[in-house]
Amino acid sequence: MNLIELYKQNSYDYLNIYNHPKTIKRLSNGNREINFIIAVKDRTEFFRPTLRNIVLAANNSPLKVRVIVVEQNNEPINDKFCEQFHIDYIFIPQESCHQCEYFHSTSLMYNVGYLFARQARYNFMHCADILLPHNFFKELNKYYLNKEFNWLQPFHNKRVIKIDEKITKAYINDELICFDPMLINKENIVAENSGAPGGCLCVSSEIMDEIGGYSPELYWGYCAEDAEIWCRLECFFNKKQATGTHLGSALYADNPPIEIYHFSHPRAQSLNHNFDKMQECYQQFINLSYEEQMEIIEFKSKEFKKQKQLINEIKQIKNSNNN
Repeated sequence: MNLIELYKQNSYDYLNIYNHPKTIKRLSNGNREINFIIAVKDRTEFFRPTLRNIVLAANNSPLKVRVIVVEQNNEPINDKFCEQFHIDYIFIPQESCHQCEYFHSTSLMYNVGYLFARQARYNFMHCADILLPHNFFKELNKYYLNKEFNWLQPFHNKRVIKIDEKITKAYINDELICFDPMLINKENIVAENSGAPGGCLCVSSEIMDEIGGYSPELYWGYCAEDAEIWCRLECFFNKKQATGTHLGSALYADNPPIEIYHFSHPRAQSLNHNFDKMQECYQQFINLSYEEQMEIIEFKSKEFKKQKQLINEIKQIKNSNNN
């Protein structure tokens, strides 16, 4: 089956999720420059110290930042925790998702956060186990967000820094609360190769619409969803076939460097019984010609914009009723 047929077969009705009786939508009004979307399913021990430090960075920002937590689970686990910080919170019931037997779809949570929340200029999609320094938004605003760019990878050297088990446990056990990069040295870092497309990604709302958001129709659990959206971005902006490598269309936070820090934990690849099939989908995409890749992007964009329009219409009706 070709990829467009798979997208159609596994398509999501976001309006159905929006209106689902178990969906929680605690969403703020007002304009923001940044929507910072965090996707979480389990891994609460990593998520909570991550969120504390994201909120500190957002409060320290010269730009207005809306922090949005999107949780997918059988029952809400982090609702009350998020409420303490007065941030936006969306809960997606597991039963509203196609792949109910699987852990989560980060792609679905990112799309839901983007579609349900009030639109901002920039959208950051961020993993729930990556710490930010408290000057993160200050540095981005000073050196990067004031530039023209297609999309931004807001960290240095195409790879987040992975901290070791000792520092990780200190945050999990609340022995450390506020993240201090000065605690990180060569002895606390686990070596990683550069070249990662994931962890944290910044795109404008216009670009999200034009590439059709993430792809929960094809990717859930631990998978290549970040690599796949990166390829669509490369194809869209380079006007040539995306091959799974960095082709230079993104802006990287390399000069001056901004570092972000990944907690230590085992890879979850072995837990996803469909990982190989998803890799095949990703491989199928990068083997397509530029014209075929653009056909998929245009199809996804058209469908995504339809979903966005439907959600916006129901928002407008609810706002009118409230007024």
